[in-house]
Formats: sequence, structure tokens, C-alpha cells
Amino acid sequence: MLWLPVAFVCLMSGPCNFHQGRLSISIEQCMAQNRVADKAMQQDNDVKAYKTECLLIVPTQMDSL
Repeated sequence: MLWLPVAFVCLMSGPCNFHQGRLSISIEQCMAQNRVADKAMQQDNDVKAYKTECLLIVPTQMDSL
């Protein structure tokens, strides 16, 4: 299993967008990436709203990474 850190970010100066971090091999690694992103967004005056999450990725035999 893999975990993908994602953030949905809305800026004061424009539209909302999704962003992603690097694939992680554990939920702890994914959450650590999101903690860094949370701190950066809390300090950015242009960020109006945001939400971070770790998405579980379950590769199948047909997937290539």
C-alpha cells in the first residue's frame, strides 16, 4: 500500500486547486508531509482556506509505478 498526501488550497488572489506531495510507504510519512504543508499554509497570508488528507493507494497488477 502507498499513501498520497494531498491538499485542497484556496487563495485570496485566485481559485482553489489541488496539490500533491510525494508517495509515502506509510501513513506516518504521509502525515509528516501534510504537517509541513499545514504549517506553511497557516503562515501564508494568501491562503484563504485549505484541507490536507492522506489518500490510500492500493496498486493492482495492471498499475506501474
